[in-house]
Amino acid sequence: MHSIKTIYVLVFTIPAITSLICALLSVLYYNSRENNELSHKELSVRLIHFYITTGFGWLSMICYIALPSVFIYLNAFSYLSVLLTQVILYHFAFCLTKISRNEKFTFIHYLIPIIVFIAFLLASLLAPFDIQRSVAYGNKIDHWFFIFSYSKLPLFFFYNLIYSILCIYRINRFKRQATKQPSNKRYFSTFWLYSLIPIVLSTLPLPFVLYFLAKEQIFNIIIIIIPITITIVKYIVLCYNTIAGNYVVVYPDDRKKHHAEEHQKQGLNKERFEKYMCENKPYLNPKLKIADLILPLYTNRTYLSSFINCNYGMSFNQFINACRLHEFTQLRNNPLYASLSEQELAEKAGFCNYRSYLRTKTNRSKECK
Repeated sequence: MHSIKTIYVLVFTIPAITSLICALLSVLYYNSRENNELSHKELSVRLIHFYITTGFGWLSMICYIALPSVFIYLNAFSYLSVLLTQVILYHFAFCLTKISRNEKFTFIHYLIPIIVFIAFLLASLLAPFDIQRSVAYGNKIDHWFFIFSYSKLPLFFFYNLIYSILCIYRINRFKRQATKQPSNKRYFSTFWLYSLIPIVLSTLPLPFVLYFLAKEQIFNIIIIIIPITITIVKYIVLCYNTIAGNYVVVYPDDRKKHHAEEHQKQGLNKERFEKYMCENKPYLNPKLKIADLILPLYTNRTYLSSFINCNYGMSFNQFINACRLHEFTQLRNNPLYASLSEQELAEKAGFCNYRSYLRTKTNRSKECK
């Protein structure tokens, strides 16, 4: 029995550690944004809150399995984290899918979890300690505090279902709005948002699994691994796409100023872009990818790709290779590198090999014709 509890602890530790790591990455991402763009800051804050809250929820489950005497004091906070997790995730989706600057999130959503939390604290003061101890140790007893304590599982299911529906509604609404604006079709895709829908819905059975959880049954471990694995995937999808900047806020009320404001928000214009390329010469890295320029330029992949295409009439790779060709010409005309062969100059200019240089040179010549 002791070994089974150990396995349970290890299983619940994985999502707890994953959420805390994602929280740390979100904090680093928040601090790395050296701009005043509120959309990035707001999303980062919600994501940090989400990971901390859900991480605490998993840690409380570990205490329930391994340290029930400690769980007695965490029970109310565990209840709060179960409800807040759903609200914060919806708040994150709300921020991500705004279609108007005047659209405000109502904090009434946070009211019910707070009321339930206060009610549970009062119940903990009224209920005998022996009853709370029996509940913490997983004993099913005929007492109102047991019913109140275990009500978190059906309420979690209800919250998960309701807020999943709300998230789906907002994602579909945002998708329709984005496709109405031709400019947004170029640089924004909601595919990863849609991938969250089956992920969120697939975790709905989790409360029922937890309700029938028996600490001494190894079979339940096998069942619970599936929703936990899906939950971990959800954490990673959220964290990666937020840090990668795979989102754009659509404000249809400002269509006339949309492009100019978008450039300003992203901290990206032609003068600043060319200055960065000239001073930092990232194209000298033969393994340079568009993702490497996201943080330095305070933008996202799709926007940067569209920016280069609109201003230079090239794809990202074509533009980078054009920069390398220009660098190659400068190096060849520089007396300091007169002793280097063309192959060495090509590699020094950022090409991965000499054949890449020849291929780029040939393609560039054809384009000029």
